[in-house]
This record gives sequence, structure tokens and C-alpha cells, in this order.
Amino acid sequence: LFQNNSNIISITLSETVETIGGAAFYGTGITSIHIPASVKSIGDYAFYSAASLQTVTFATDSLLEEIGTGAFKSTALPSIIIPASVETIGDEAFKNNTGMVSIVFIASTNWDTGIVLGTDVFINTLQSIKMFIRTGQKISGTTHDVGSYYIVSGSMRAAGTLMRSYEIVGSGEFTRSDYT
Repeated sequence: LFQNNSNIISITLSETVETIGGAAFYGTGITSIHIPASVKSIGDYAFYSAASLQTVTFATDSLLEEIGTGAFKSTALPSIIIPASVETIGDEAFKNNTGMVSIVFIASTNWDTGIVLGTDVFINTLQSIKMFIRTGQKISGTTHDVGSYYIVSGSMRAAGTLMRSYEIVGSGEFTRSDYT
């Protein structure tokens, strides 16, 4: 519907939208988007090549379960906060976000399985990425501990760089002011 329309720079999603379809905003000129709590799925390549997209915010009570393959590939996102409800992130979801410097995983609502990442989710981000987690957070079946460095390879590869994990003292929820 909006594909490859660089004139679209702003969009407001209805609070009743449950799915953002595949390639819905592919190649648009949007710079930021707020994903309402009702959205459960972001389709494959939904924001792919939206090269001006710098800010994605999720409602505090987000029901988002899935971020599709290449959903935010080749955007300008410097950081992303993954809602607690997310169960899967597809292959190459954040590939080629060369300015990405931080990723926050809000403690998973499914503590036993955590978040499952596809292949090369953060590849070609080029930066040394800060990964903010709670101690014991499971990501792709591996329990991560706070204060450790991770050589990101395989499904979490970020162009061979290191990811440093941090936990913010408090409730386990993070805000942008905690890591600026």
C-alpha cells in the first residue's frame, strides 16, 4: 500500500491494529513510529529500507510476539527496546543498521524459553553494541549473565563485534535515560 513512497514521512497506527503486514512500509520516508499495544506481529520486511527510520517505540503494555524476517533491515535505528512479550525475532531483522549502538531486552514474560532469535539478526550493525538484559535472561536458549562480554556469532552475530551486557538496578525495566 505504502511501499517505496518516500513522501510518506509520518504515520499513526490505530490502537486496534493487530498486525503490521509484510513490506507495509518498505522504502517509505518515515522517521519514527509508535507501535500500539494491540500489535502482535510485525511482518517480514515491514520497514525494510525505510532508510530515514530512526525511532521505534512500543507501548508500555505491548502484546507484540513476533518481529518478522528483515522487519527493520536497512533502517537508521541507533537503538531498539524489545518488549517483554516478544517471543521471536526473525532472520536479519535488524541487518544493515550501521548506526545501531544499543539493544534493550526487557525481561521476557516467558522466562523459561525467553526470546528466540533467527540467523544474523544484528549482522552488519558495525558498532560495538551494548545489550541491556536482566541477569538470567534467556536468548535463543542460552541464559545470559549481566556484566559479561559476548562474542556475537551465529544467530546473534553483529559483524563479529562484542556485545557487552548490562543490567540497570531496579525493576528490570529500562528507560533511554539509563543508557544514553
